[in-house]
Amino acid sequence: MYQSDQYLSTGSEMRTVHFATDLFVEHGSLVFSIYDGKIHSLLDNSKPLDNGPTIIIEHRPAPKSPPFYVLYSHLSK
Repeated sequence: MYQSDQYLSTGSEMRTVHFATDLFVEHGSLVFSIYDGKIHSLLDNSKPLDNGPTIIIEHRPAPKSPPFYVLYSHLSK
């Protein structure tokens, strides 16, 4: 995991922490967001060992709260 050059941090240190919750579901399962939000990005990260099709959703649970982002990755095309 994280063995490719795209995971290099500053200098030559590799990113080694996977801070996420992985859900294993059947192909074609629907993806539901935890709050209303807007699409921040939609990409197919196709480099070897990358996240594949990815959606990042921006959320603001209260009108004046700072935004936070949820990344959904390894999705089917």
